[in-house]
Amino acid sequence: MIRILIGILAGYLFMTTVVTLTLLPAILLIDPDRLCDPETRVMTNWFILVVEWPVSLFSAVIGGCIAALAAGRTGRKTAIQGLQIFVLLIGTIGGFGEVIGRLTEDPALEVESELAGNSVEETEAVVGEVAVEKESKAAEETLSPPIQPVWDLVALPLLGAVGVLLGGRMVSRAAVGLGFEPSVDSDD
Repeated sequence: MIRILIGILAGYLFMTTVVTLTLLPAILLIDPDRLCDPETRVMTNWFILVVEWPVSLFSAVIGGCIAALAAGRTGRKTAIQGLQIFVLLIGTIGGFGEVIGRLTEDPALEVESELAGNSVEETEAVVGEVAVEKESKAAEETLSPPIQPVWDLVALPLLGAVGVLLGGRMVSRAAVGLGFEPSVDSDD
């Protein structure tokens, strides 16, 4: 049981480390127009399909291999399934939190709530404050990371789970192929 848990944690830590160490330099090296739309800051399909998904799939396959090897022969299947569930769970929670965070940060909702019930002078003061806040937010947005589309937030955990399965199956098939089994055709 301990080997299975170690395999799951080692596989996941490897996956997150590789994705972080690969995507951060890629974001800095790629042309900003290839990374995201300059007006909306939404990540481009080119970046998602050419950079993010291959890196994520590769790290998930290697993470599945690590989990399967660390768990040993008896716990291999359980470790692979556990890492798949863990990847799906963490990815789904992260994606759900991201979507909820975007919905609560809508500036139109802030302005409406601040303007409700105020006099004309107070309203003009609030509008001026909101304009200053928007300018400061625009300056921060140039330094902020790109926004992932919702379809990518949904598909990325599924891609990770498939990658873990592929990596675990690779180890399982290699272990069966490398084991010594006497041939059936022997005349002895």
